[in-house]
Amino acid sequence: REREIIIREFINLIKEKNIKFDIISGTATAAIPWAAFLAQKLKVPMVYVRPTPKNYGQKKQVEGVIKKGSRIFLLEDMISTAQSAMNEKKALEREGQAKIRYGAAIYTHNLHSAGKILKEERVRFYFLTDFEEVIRVAEKNGQISQEEKKEILSWNKDPVAWGRKYE
Repeated sequence: REREIIIREFINLIKEKNIKFDIISGTATAAIPWAAFLAQKLKVPMVYVRPTPKNYGQKKQVEGVIKKGSRIFLLEDMISTAQSAMNEKKALEREGQAKIRYGAAIYTHNLHSAGKILKEERVRFYFLTDFEEVIRVAEKNGQISQEEKKEILSWNKDPVAWGRKYE
């Protein structure tokens, strides 16, 4: 049931934002099932991208067929630093000579550094939910205390500085 809801929401997002693409790409490994479910539902081709090229055979990083100039929609399960999404984008551009302008993920931490990277790479990412919404619901449902919320928000503001406090 949850899978169906997530796929339905991705489809709604694509329609609402009028996103046009030829192929869906998922990042290995967590985004592959989501990309497969969505591609099947929309009846479009799918590819996936490994974190690094294989060290045997054709040494490919991208699996699947991409026609030169294809518009690819990046699909991720989660965006934290945006590094895996940008690794995926660069591999698709390099190996598939593809165009990547849009992507989506189920969740994002809304880290400033990720937003900066996505903006620099000119990829417009959309999210089904985000850090603030998860915290809001957790607080509303009594799953976190005010003190826990304060600590979580401190982490989200600057994860590196927050981590240094506990070294």
